[in-house]
Amino acid sequence: MSALVLDPASISVWVDGRQCDYSDGTLHVLSHGLNNASCVFEGARAYGGRVYALAEHIARLERSATVFEMALPFPAEAIDAATRELVSTSRLEEAYIRTVAWRGAEQIGISAAATTVHLAIAVIPWTDVITPEQRTEGIRITVSKWRKPSPAAAPLNAKAACHYAVATLGLHAARRAGFDDALFLDHEGCVAEATGANLFAVCDGVLVTPPAVHCLDGITRRTIIGLARGEGIAVREQPMTVRDLLASQEVFLTGTAMEVLPVRQIDDATLPADKRLCERLSDAYRCLVRR
Repeated sequence: MSALVLDPASISVWVDGRQCDYSDGTLHVLSHGLNNASCVFEGARAYGGRVYALAEHIARLERSATVFEMALPFPAEAIDAATRELVSTSRLEEAYIRTVAWRGAEQIGISAAATTVHLAIAVIPWTDVITPEQRTEGIRITVSKWRKPSPAAAPLNAKAACHYAVATLGLHAARRAGFDDALFLDHEGCVAEATGANLFAVCDGVLVTPPAVHCLDGITRRTIIGLARGEGIAVREQPMTVRDLLASQEVFLTGTAMEVLPVRQIDDATLPADKRLCERLSDAYRCLVRR
């Protein structure tokens, strides 16, 4: 698993209502979004030049902004139109779309009441961050020493930049230890999510996933639940422990970047080689997003 490499010459950028050069897509060093993490964002994918679930991504951006008391400077319709136009003018068939809103630099300190909210969209050429071997054989994950906070301590239902600082720490530690990703537990010791993906397990033929209380309710997560139920597969949202994962028949992750990705090892425990349901849902997902 790798990160997208940014080539300025191939990235299209839109900031506060106008398309601009990559080098002009900047913010001030005293921006509240930079200094105090008052920033929310979305990451979507374009397949064949069409953005999958664009309306759902914009709706979640609006919800996240509301949670952080940020009034977006553009309505959903304008964000939708700007995104579609930017994807079209980029001429990219496969792309990653990052939409981000942040507070500006009108004041410094904890309070942000006097700041202006800015909005930017970037369209980036897509290259698969997952290797063919990882797609077929699965990835290795490790349980992080860091835990997700209680929902009473942080608004985990918002896709906010502040939530991902610890995810970076967990991912770096996992990579140093030779793993592909990190698995976070919640404050009660149950499974929450990976660094940027939701988790599913197959337990006695039932698809089980942690409730979206201590983790983000991912758009890919919702899609997989819908696809499974549409195919007559029983789905349960319930708390799970690492022990539950180790006793399951399959474990896989879901997210915009990785789509549907099997897990073959958790720490030093090798999981069963059965990936039938993961492959079935992966195929269904790929057909859905590319139709």
